[in-house]
Amino acid sequence: MIKVKKVANMKKLLFCFIFLVGVYGCASKIEPLVTKDVTLIKEEETLTSTLENKKVDVRISSPSPIFYGMTDSFIIFYLKIENLSDSEVAVNKEDFVLLDDKKNQSYALTTDEIAKIVEQNLFYLIPYPYVGYYSESLNYYEGRYLYNPQAPHVYPVSPREMYLEALPFEKILPKANIKGKIYFKKRLSEAKSLNLKVFKKDKDYIFDFYFNVK
Repeated sequence: MIKVKKVANMKKLLFCFIFLVGVYGCASKIEPLVTKDVTLIKEEETLTSTLENKKVDVRISSPSPIFYGMTDSFIIFYLKIENLSDSEVAVNKEDFVLLDDKKNQSYALTTDEIAKIVEQNLFYLIPYPYVGYYSESLNYYEGRYLYNPQAPHVYPVSPREMYLEALPFEKILPKANIKGKIYFKKRLSEAKSLNLKVFKKDKDYIFDFYFNVK
């Protein structure tokens, strides 16, 4: 019986892997654009710009396996922000906004907000790294999984990678830098172009980074 279960679980894992390959293989291609005040580092597919004593590098980041089943639900950027001034620079989630070609607007999410979305979709995720241990009879209540002694033992998928890799929203010391990922709840398949705005200033933003979606 245990052997049959293991074979079934291996088949499920193989199906998930093939599905992931298919998803990434058919995914939309994002092309960074050179614009005013913005240059492209071709080797790294990274856009870079320096304005008002701040330097920002931006590139598209692929979703990790924890986003299995939601690969077209998030757009993720990897940023490096350098403070070139002699004063501290504050970085807040409101300093990042994403617009598409139809001017649909998305704000950056905190890691807690993303973790809640991922946990609510737990049963659609690959149960890595504990393949084969999950239960469809668990109850979900206020973000916590309630133990059911009649159900198979469960090891939830942990979004810890997001906390480790996320861009910290904090102050940057003079001549220092921060780096990490920022996440937007946005379907890439619904966009033809993207405009990432960085560092809110009055009613506008200091940086504009543009991408074509093909």
